[in-house]
This record gives sequence, C-alpha cells and structure tokens, in this order.
Amino acid sequence: MNIPMQYEDYSHLEAAIREAVFNALEDTGLDADGAAKLIETMGKVSTAADLLGPGLRDYKAKVAFNGGPKPRSIYLSSTF
Repeated sequence: MNIPMQYEDYSHLEAAIREAVFNALEDTGLDADGAAKLIETMGKVSTAADLLGPGLRDYKAKVAFNGGPKPRSIYLSSTF
C-alpha cells in the first residue's frame, strides 16, 4: 500500500533532518564560534538542494533498484 505524503509527513521529515544535523554537529564537538562560522559559510555556498540532493538521489536510486519503496513504517496522518 503506497500512501501519498501528507503535511504531517513533511513535518516529520523536517524534524528528522533538523535532529540529524544537530546530532552530527554535536558529535564533532563544534563550539559556538565554530557553529557561527559554519552557518556563515553554508549560507554563502550551500542551498538546501546542495545539502539534501545527494541523499534524495541515493534514495530514489535505491527505490528504483529494489522495485519500490519498503513498506511504510510510520503513520503520522489521521486522514485514513
């Protein structure tokens, strides 16, 4: 069963990305000055597409290779 993404799904994806970035930075031990420099640098050279594109392309290739997505494991919307 393939259920189209709902608003709640996008909210979940946004929160998961935010948490992953936070955890990755925390794992590096980045201090406040380093975080400020990273924000400044990324604002100049990166876009969301630059940062998310590789992961999205990898996922699309995996789905194509496997013949479809894995079964949905979370249900955030109450519309069904």
